[in-house]
Amino acid sequence: MERSQLLTLVLEQIEEHLQQTQIGNDASQPLPKISEDTPLYGKDGLVDSLGLVSIVLSVEQAINDELDSEIVIADDRAMSQKSSPFGTPGRLVDYTMLLINERK
Repeated sequence: MERSQLLTLVLEQIEEHLQQTQIGNDASQPLPKISEDTPLYGKDGLVDSLGLVSIVLSVEQAINDELDSEIVIADDRAMSQKSSPFGTPGRLVDYTMLLINERK
């Protein structure tokens, strides 16, 4: 899996989560434009901790289905990173690519 493919997958999972939860529960509000630098979690983030868990699990499931693997993104290593891999979609992609490449 290439980084661009993984970024597309991650952004799709985030958008799907936001559509399902309709930020602020106001269906009339358009969803925010999401890029790889959009704050995902933390100050000014799009989602709370439960939303982050939901997104990470859906990304894991999609990757594992596509690659027929057992990647676990939210592991002890992720939690001990100096800069959280969950801060933006781009950092989530970079960390996940690291895990995928280690499996090869």
